[in-house]
Amino acid sequence: MKNIHNAKGDYIECLQSKCKLHNEVTKTYLSHKGNKQF
Repeated sequence: MKNIHNAKGDYIECLQSKCKLHNEVTKTYLSHKGNKQF
């Protein structure tokens, strides 16, 4: 699992083929499959 931060405070948690986009500011989660690059 790896976390990728961007300037908006988002980071991604990847486990195998499932990734979760998490925003530390809004405390919201976006679930999606595959890898996403900012």
